Amino acid sequence: MVIFLHGKNSYLRHQRMQKLKTAFCEKFDKQGVSVISLDADNFNLDDFRKYTKSGGLFTVKRFVVLKNIWALTKETQEQMLSEIDGVAVDTILCLNADEPPRKDNKLFKKLLQSEVVEMFGDLDHTKLQLFIKKECSVRQAKIDNEAAQKLINAFGNDLWSLSSEINKLANFSTVITKKIVEQFAQEQLDNDIFHLTDALGLKNSKQATILLEQQLKSGTNVQYLIVMLGRHLANLIKVKKTNGQGLKLHPFVLQKARQQIRYFSLKNLLGLYWRLLTIDHKSKTTNLNPWVLLEQLVVMACEKTNPLK
Repeated sequence: MVIFLHGKNSYLRHQRMQKLKTAFCEKFDKQGVSVISLDADNFNLDDFRKYTKSGGLFTVKRFVVLKNIWALTKETQEQMLSEIDGVAVDTILCLNADEPPRKDNKLFKKLLQSEVVEMFGDLDHTKLQLFIKKECSVRQAKIDNEAAQKLINAFGNDLWSLSSEINKLANFSTVITKKIVEQFAQEQLDNDIFHLTDALGLKNSKQATILLEQQLKSGTNVQYLIVMLGRHLANLIKVKKTNGQGLKLHPFVLQKARQQIRYFSLKNLLGLYWRLLTIDHKSKTTNLNPWVLLEQLVVMACEKTNPLK
């Protein structure tokens, strides 16, 4: 049997694959010795044939998972067209993949004719709410509608992050309210600002841009982000000047600041802070997009010969 799980929702695909694997083990293989996981990144056709063409010696069936199939070379994908037809009757082959680069991909078309085909796409608003409530229920927690909406605004269809956040919230309280979600969101923003500053110090433009885009997608108020980033830069400037002596900062903030100032000169920090004040002013007095201005700041700060030095 061939099972094809596909679609851009990797979380739901993974959950479904795990459910199928568990069901197989409960019915045929309590020890899980006949569950084989293969990945296209280090794929070996001979190994694939060994696991799918012959039955296990001590078990009735074999469950073989193949992930990331679009990473297979074009030649290997061509070979797989015939290999799939030869899967042994005592083998369950489960292919778990996102959408192919092209819809006319031959292997994709072939897999759409498998015995079991399931597609996992983005959830609409109603299904997202149901997903959140179910995830809370599994963790013996309850969540109100306002809190659920806050999570949807922050994470959308990123179910991996959404599930992780729900796990943290449920460990904190069995009754999840809007106030609790906002409290955790504040802590996450503080953490993201530390990471963003690290990326700027290391001149990692790619990582800094990704972190900024995450704030945009999560619905963070841009003015609030500017204020919080400005406050952090101001703390770094103070620590750079005094090494933290006489400053009334939280021990964790002070420790982190001492680590980060190693990546910046005082002139560099002052330049970043001044540029951020300029962005704040322009965002309030012009029609310029402050997110674009922040992205320009990130790119400029990460240049090896940037004018902020």
